[in-house]
Amino acid sequence: MISHRFSRFATLITITISVSYALSGTVLLTTDEDGKGRDGSGHVVLCDVGSGARDTIVPGNVRGACFSPTADQIAYSKAGKLCICNLDGSGDREVTSVATSTDAVTWAANGCLYWSQGDNSIRKVKLDGSDKATVYTTNYKSPIIYAKASHSGNRFAWWTPNLTVRGIDITTSEGEIFYGGGCRGTVSPDGSMVLRNRAGHKQFFIYDFEQGLNGELAMFDVPQYTNPVTGNTATEPCNAHRFSNVSNDYIVFVNEWRFVAYVFNIRTGEATLVGPGLARDFNPGPSVQRLAAPTITPSRGTFVDALEVTITTDIDNATIRYTLDHSEPTAESDEYTGPFTIDQTTTVTAKAFAGDQTSFTAVKAYTQTASEAVLDHIEIEPTGVEVVRGGIQQFAVTGYDQFGNEMSTDVEWSVSGGGTISADGVFAAGDELGGPFDVTATVPGTGISMLSSVEIVEASLRVTAPNTGDGFALGQTITVEWEWTGAGEYPGQVDIELSADGGLSWYSIVENSGSIAPADAGWGSLEWSVGPLGSEDISPVAEEVQIRVADYVSPNDPGMTGLSGVFRIAETIDAAVLPRASMETDRVSIGRRAGLLCIAIPLGGNHHVSMVDMRGVTIQRLQGRGPGEYRLCAGLTPGCYLLRVTAGGRTVSRKVWLAR
Repeated sequence: MISHRFSRFATLITITISVSYALSGTVLLTTDEDGKGRDGSGHVVLCDVGSGARDTIVPGNVRGACFSPTADQIAYSKAGKLCICNLDGSGDREVTSVATSTDAVTWAANGCLYWSQGDNSIRKVKLDGSDKATVYTTNYKSPIIYAKASHSGNRFAWWTPNLTVRGIDITTSEGEIFYGGGCRGTVSPDGSMVLRNRAGHKQFFIYDFEQGLNGELAMFDVPQYTNPVTGNTATEPCNAHRFSNVSNDYIVFVNEWRFVAYVFNIRTGEATLVGPGLARDFNPGPSVQRLAAPTITPSRGTFVDALEVTITTDIDNATIRYTLDHSEPTAESDEYTGPFTIDQTTTVTAKAFAGDQTSFTAVKAYTQTASEAVLDHIEIEPTGVEVVRGGIQQFAVTGYDQFGNEMSTDVEWSVSGGGTISADGVFAAGDELGGPFDVTATVPGTGISMLSSVEIVEASLRVTAPNTGDGFALGQTITVEWEWTGAGEYPGQVDIELSADGGLSWYSIVENSGSIAPADAGWGSLEWSVGPLGSEDISPVAEEVQIRVADYVSPNDPGMTGLSGVFRIAETIDAAVLPRASMETDRVSIGRRAGLLCIAIPLGGNHHVSMVDMRGVTIQRLQGRGPGEYRLCAGLTPGCYLLRVTAGGRTVSRKVWLAR
């Protein structure tokens, strides 16, 4: 049930949440190409809710994205750049450089883009790249994450890794407003409401912006999800809530167990299941159909004395109209009749008009300089970084001319070892520790380059209990212990999860809050009474069970996630504590022969042999009878594996380290 307390309603009304499939509009999605779930990055996709049709607009490595207020363009962050493009992907251009950690962007109606990048500040820039500035810096001890701005650019809401939602009106001196504990905070386009997700991820609240925690307007339960495989219906945790940038009536969020997106109408309580992906924004109106944007030349952005500008279009019988003051061209703007000359720094904005149709917008900024701007040097971000085995790191470059102004430049990437690096600067670490390795960005044909470095390190979050080979029964207590071996205090919170199916599904075993921070009394140790998992009451009984202590924000980041050994959970205590063969009597020998892993078993009776990696995934399973020798697959990746032999009611477990 949900209760509305909006002042615009004369009386309190109660509405039952229902899942709807009749919604029309367009959802802006990103895919999860890097495997980080709700905090992942990937392609920008437009999804028509009614038909389900999907079009990829921007390929790869995008994290934050939103519609323009008129829903005819998109702003997004990618590889250290803040960009905008039309809905068809045309007119793609860089607005400014940003940190690679940029997590959210808002296109406000005041003609500015606002973003947060994981530090203590919110920043802005005009659409032409000018007036780049920090608009707010918090004194709170925790950084600003996933900030969203109102269309006025005066009000902001965000989430902190300390699990609080906060907001600020920069036009007043009253300080930050607190909306309670939880995950994700977002402000409505008109700045009147703030939404926060509850820490347990199964409810969310809407507050009056000005009243903070005392101004609760509504509480919603997340919609129930029906598993298409089992047919079971249950309430599952949702996260990454965000107000539409086009309408005050809609929010978007994701089911974080299934990675499927929803659009939610806060007026009616209807939730629409969109399908796979992370929803970034929603336009409830019809998809904007526009003609192709005009072309503005020359392409270079600087000049010395004067510059002749030409605007062209391929649209038959179209009239081009343009402005020189950053404003959007209308049917009343100056008509383009031929090339014109500019003699000062100018932004040219153009649209084509044909009958009752208009084109997407073309924008080109030209900067007057004392002499022709040329690339002077580049800077690389980050300048040096540690990456865990199997992890990824985005590198980005900013170019500067001889006057110190930013200028767009293309580079070629290379790395001296430790992994591979893509054409757009994404480094993927290999499995071997080592380094530092040189990461080089080179501007082709100029001799200009810049070095950074990367070192491949072991994960710093370690699970020390339970251990490989342990056994537990339903109703018993498992003590989970972990430690952080990295520098300083662990930079966030963790969730404790259990998998009973080889790592395919993970279920939180932390009650209520869903996370534990270093400052909490429970940091480092958790006791869990063995019982059903998740809202579907999944049985934890299995021969191969594993626990992971996962970073709350980035649960799939190998550097911020620790895995326990593989243990078992049984129905009864007797089954959980079956006697194990001793080191003196089992005499299981392990070796490699001709590239194969060989296990000699002297025990009689039926045998079951399994090889499991430290993620809990079974690599190979064999069975036989009587004493014998078993040979497991060749080509195993170097690393740690668990070998388990079951015979005559006894289980022998060994950790095996394979080197090249």
